[in-house]
Amino acid sequence: MPRRIIPPILASLGLAATSLVSPLLASSSASASGPLLQVASVGMFHGVLVDSTHHSLYLLTSEKGSHVRCSGACLVHWPPVLVKNSVTSVAVSSGVKGMVGFVHRTSTEKQVTFNGFPLYWFAGDSAPGQDHGVGIAAFGGTWRLVNASAMTSAQSPAVSMSSPLLSSGSVAGFPHALVTTAGRTLYLLRNEKGGHVHCSGSCLTYWPPLLVADSLSHVPVASGVRGVVGFIPRAGGMKQVTLNGFPVYTYAGDNAAGMANGEGVKGLGGVWYVVNASATTASATPAIHAGPSATTTTVSSGY
Repeated sequence: MPRRIIPPILASLGLAATSLVSPLLASSSASASGPLLQVASVGMFHGVLVDSTHHSLYLLTSEKGSHVRCSGACLVHWPPVLVKNSVTSVAVSSGVKGMVGFVHRTSTEKQVTFNGFPLYWFAGDSAPGQDHGVGIAAFGGTWRLVNASAMTSAQSPAVSMSSPLLSSGSVAGFPHALVTTAGRTLYLLRNEKGGHVHCSGSCLTYWPPLLVADSLSHVPVASGVRGVVGFIPRAGGMKQVTLNGFPVYTYAGDNAAGMANGEGVKGLGGVWYVVNASATTASATPAIHAGPSATTTTVSSGY
């Protein structure tokens, strides 16, 4: 992984003299570890845009509409997310909802944009899950993390987590379902009790784990969440949120808040269930449908 020297201007901001930055800078393209653009929780920000190694991505508010202001020496501190000019699209995870595009940079490379904002890393972030660039004012604007679920440019700057990461809601017949800040239903795989992970590799395409930065020691929860919240380690300096020992996931088949299409799906030696937010024990954590009993469904999910 390349090492960069942080010039005096960053030292004045209280940053270390040297910093490790994303290995994607070396190739200026998507990593083999997953989609170039993914979603994660970073510090007190939930649902922000990160790269395939879970390094935070930023926008400069004054660059709305791809009006580039960061050039020259600025690019030492804020390396742009570049791809070759021949690239016509980049891979994104299911939680990335905004418009991905490009803006010309050089004769051979272009910069990835999100809802019209060019994307950057920050040289002061030395590891995945860091947000040291948030709030720095420069070039007529402010550097902000990116809201991965934003559909408009106005919604694209991420907002610090003011609402709980985990809440209880009524979802498709489940009166106390565990949901995210955005209202997305959370699931568990029954045979992952105690944090014994079975969902990995291609499974994560269908069941994205609820990830937070490894540095995060706790997450805010609403009053309806009664169980024990914990974490298990995942790749790339991230960890997955657990409830009563079960790792929790969203489902790619739910394309909006309030859906529970993943309930009863069989796979990986177990069954996927909506999570009961009010459960205080592992045995009570799979939610029970309030209406007629749900049936399990075996699907071919490619894993």
